[in-house]
Amino acid sequence: MEATEKWWGPVDERVNGKRSRAVLAVRNNAPDALPRLLEVARNDPLTTWKAIAVGLLKSFMGSPQAVQVATSLLDHPDPLVRTMAVDSFEHLGGSYPAQLQAKLTDPVRSVRIRAAWLLHQQLEDSHPAFRELLDYLRLSADQPVGALQLATVYRQRDRGNEAVELLDRALDWSPDSEVLWEALAATYSQLGRGHDAVALLEKGRRELPNSSQIRYSLGLAYAETGNLPASIEVLNEACSIDPDFTRAWYNLGLAYHQTGQQEAALDALRKALELEPRNPDYPYTLATVCRDLGRVDDAIHFLQETLQIQPNHPQATRLMGMLTGGSLQ
Repeated sequence: MEATEKWWGPVDERVNGKRSRAVLAVRNNAPDALPRLLEVARNDPLTTWKAIAVGLLKSFMGSPQAVQVATSLLDHPDPLVRTMAVDSFEHLGGSYPAQLQAKLTDPVRSVRIRAAWLLHQQLEDSHPAFRELLDYLRLSADQPVGALQLATVYRQRDRGNEAVELLDRALDWSPDSEVLWEALAATYSQLGRGHDAVALLEKGRRELPNSSQIRYSLGLAYAETGNLPASIEVLNEACSIDPDFTRAWYNLGLAYHQTGQQEAALDALRKALELEPRNPDYPYTLATVCRDLGRVDDAIHFLQETLQIQPNHPQATRLMGMLTGGSLQ
């Protein structure tokens, strides 16, 4: 080992070492994951690794640094890097940089398609990028994944009945697909057919007895129809099947909170935060529950955690101002 390091240099200083340690840090939720990933995205000499790194930034987009680096790579000469840079904004929920609009006219089709997929809710039906996206999705709608994507577009354009038809057919093709069960249930809910969503997911619960995801979606459907005890029951099932299911723990905490079971709510929310410490939703929700219980010091602690993860978190900033007597701006 000593001779190897003497010849090649310390592991952390080698390009391959930096890559592998960055990926390992991301997988392990390590505190230094983001700076390691940013270094690879910025400086790696191989465009393939640069693309991998910017794709992995998707989980860190609450950080202004991650957004800045991903935005800068939207104009990289390599189309794979540009495509992955576009993909990295997928979970921002519409808070996209202005530069993303320019990717709708990128010379490479894969970049245009990915940008149109992210921005399709903002595009008119007549927009060339939307028409290109729709043609692409229609060509792939004879497969379950393609049908799911086209149904997603239809749902968001108030064409829910057409989405139901697509998803129902896709579920016949692939009855073991949790995603299709969930998408069809969500479409029913969007159409005001919440009880149909519950019935569908109860069927999925029977047909997929080991699916934590189906139980999670069923818990949300029960909550939506006002049946919180049933929601708590199936969310507990989801957490028992998959103890690392962060969103199930989170929504279980919300359901406990709504039914006045505050200690159980705090336990479930703490479990969610333990499993996914970079998600600002979890410490912020813990802060609101602690505030409701009059535990101001605990609430401030969790707000500080929230703002460490996402310094510009507006609700956390306002609540911190209220609890500390500071500015609400």
